[in-house]
Amino acid sequence: MNMRTPVLALRRHACAGPVWVLDFDARGQADCAFCAARAARPAPASPPPLGRLTAALRDELARRRRLPDFVHLLPSADAFAPGAADLAPAALEACQALLARDIGVVLSTRGGLAQAQPLVTLARRFPGLLRVHVGVFSPDARHQAMWERGAAPLADRVALAGALQRAGAQVVMAIGPIIPFVNDAPEALERLVRMARHAGVTAVQPHFVQDAPGLVAQVEREVARSQARMLEGWFAMPGARIAPGVRRIADRVVERPLEALRQSAQRAGVQVQVCACQHSAGADVCLRGPVRAAAPAQLGLLDLG
Repeated sequence: MNMRTPVLALRRHACAGPVWVLDFDARGQADCAFCAARAARPAPASPPPLGRLTAALRDELARRRRLPDFVHLLPSADAFAPGAADLAPAALEACQALLARDIGVVLSTRGGLAQAQPLVTLARRFPGLLRVHVGVFSPDARHQAMWERGAAPLADRVALAGALQRAGAQVVMAIGPIIPFVNDAPEALERLVRMARHAGVTAVQPHFVQDAPGLVAQVEREVARSQARMLEGWFAMPGARIAPGVRRIADRVVERPLEALRQSAQRAGVQVQVCACQHSAGADVCLRGPVRAAAPAQLGLLDLG
């Protein structure tokens, strides 16, 4: 890695606008069948040599006239999934380098407390600067086994969410991707909301499955042909929304589980954050920096000196 080559990149997010990202691996979320990054990757990735990435990042930050308010860390990989032990050290070093410069960090994981305990330590050292989206799919163990291979057990993820929240991180439970007639039953959504509330998490974000190159084929290989055909049907039905390169489920299909989720959240005293990525009427933003680090816009903040 060239020490003068920028490692931060400005990337446009569907509802958050321009966001600075540090994305140095594309292995996706564990071995999850619904993971678009896994479906699209050309070959298994390997992390950069430990220390070299951090040195390049620190050098870049030292040369910047202005620093970003927050950085989205590894949107294309999960460094804290049980099978990503080779990736975690580089991710942790990069995270610490950003936090030490008072730059907020946002990341997502389906790892558990055993894998992500160092994140709890960082949250304690840098309160208010770390925002973690803890992903959950279903309380049903059969669904987890079929769709979420390689993720930490659900109880371990909930334990991580609670530990991070108590340590000073801002935690969101990301529910999904929700797939109609798979994990969208009202009672299943209610169980996940209750788990979040029990852990002290007060915000949940629903995420609905969206298409990507190779995704339907991946589901056919790893889950079942019937499930792949069902997905193809949802993406092809009238009213399905089409963004550049992405097919999304129609608004009228997601409204029923959204309403069930809202009702469960109201009973539990939990906030539901619905963004335009998930429903055309969504008014929230699913990717935002920690409250202390948030700013109205990031564009132009990282001009090189």
